[in-house]
Amino acid sequence: MLKDFIKNTNILNILLAYSGGIDSTFLLYQLLKLKKNNLNFTFRAIHINHQLHPDSEKWSDHCKKICINHNIPIIIKKITINSNKNRIEEIARKKRYQAIYKIIKPKEVLATGHNLNDQCETMLLALKRGSGITGLSSMSYKLNTIYKIKIVRPLLKISREDIKTWIYKHKIHWIEDTSNNDTKHDRNFLRLNIIPKLKNRWPYFEKNCSRSIEILNIEKKILKQEIKKKLNKYLVLNSILNISNFRYIDKNICSIILRHWIKINQNTMPTFKIVKEIYNKVIFSKIDSQPKIIIKNYQIRRYNNHLYWTKKIPRIENIILIWNNTQKKLTLPFQLGNIVQNDFGTTLPHPNNNETINIRFYTSHKVLITKNTKHKKLKTIFKEYKLPPWYRKKIPLIFYNNKFICALGLFVSNTHKKSNNEKNLKLSWISSIHNIIV
Repeated sequence: MLKDFIKNTNILNILLAYSGGIDSTFLLYQLLKLKKNNLNFTFRAIHINHQLHPDSEKWSDHCKKICINHNIPIIIKKITINSNKNRIEEIARKKRYQAIYKIIKPKEVLATGHNLNDQCETMLLALKRGSGITGLSSMSYKLNTIYKIKIVRPLLKISREDIKTWIYKHKIHWIEDTSNNDTKHDRNFLRLNIIPKLKNRWPYFEKNCSRSIEILNIEKKILKQEIKKKLNKYLVLNSILNISNFRYIDKNICSIILRHWIKINQNTMPTFKIVKEIYNKVIFSKIDSQPKIIIKNYQIRRYNNHLYWTKKIPRIENIILIWNNTQKKLTLPFQLGNIVQNDFGTTLPHPNNNETINIRFYTSHKVLITKNTKHKKLKTIFKEYKLPPWYRKKIPLIFYNNKFICALGLFVSNTHKKSNNEKNLKLSWISSIHNIIV
């Protein structure tokens, strides 16, 4: 089965997630067996030491010893988890994938030892959470991506009982994690207390779960294609959604479009509670209001019949950046991008010898735009450009001393007096925000 899996998925380079437990140990020896039979692929192992168990160092040593004995390259990586005990599994998982992401090579695929029983447990946990088709379809057997890591789970159709039978038959040693017996963890509770009773009543329960998951994955694939077609009709950029027609569209369709739009931006599916809140409080709030929903470090805002996914940043009106050397890029605060001098930038008059270039994000003065005869407040000009209010104070404003020169990428003031033989200066604002607002 594993041989066919590797051939069919055309995997050439494998990074094995090797905990030393029975499943990853079984997978390691199966990969070794295939290598000895001259199957064309390379593999190495990574062991993540979570430092949560008194024996974690012994486990690392065990994994290292096994790999050395079989000439398998191995990386031992320690991670530190200092957080809420109620979320320890979730945090450990995230940190584990972050560590792997730093190690895995571009053409490598991560292989894990998740088996048929794990798949059934995952489905029941999703059912407990009230998940939809995405959650209930559980783990993918074939190649998919998590935390930007390509991952395969070749043992998902092999039961834990079959794995144990093979391991015992070949007298192979593995690590037994005693925390797997602690039923305060939901997965262990299902594994030890619930699933045995279900199997006693229905012996093929786990295999039937696996079949249901396969059906759900087929339906999810078709549904995903249809949702993508719908979403693309309203997508301006990944971070901007046109909602001008949402009042005339079925609420359920709107909710699905919203969920998948948010998933594009945060890589995980939002809860139905959040989607309902966006639908009621943002999309259908008063026309003249400026509603927002905060999701972790981001916020969803509405402006001019569009939803915007934007990063929260502190107030920066009082920041002044001095730029003494335009040959070097100037990095703006809070990941607002860089200002560089290049041939494609906004053409500005060169500062006089006694003038210093400085960048600000706010001015209360009225300004005069080139080819315009009337001074206007910056706020008024930004309104004319139809810029969302929360973006206006993220736009870098170029000053020479205290003299306003331009809102970079938007317009140039005509108040600067040119010096003799003056050369022009061309500046560009390199930023994803700039792409959104200009």
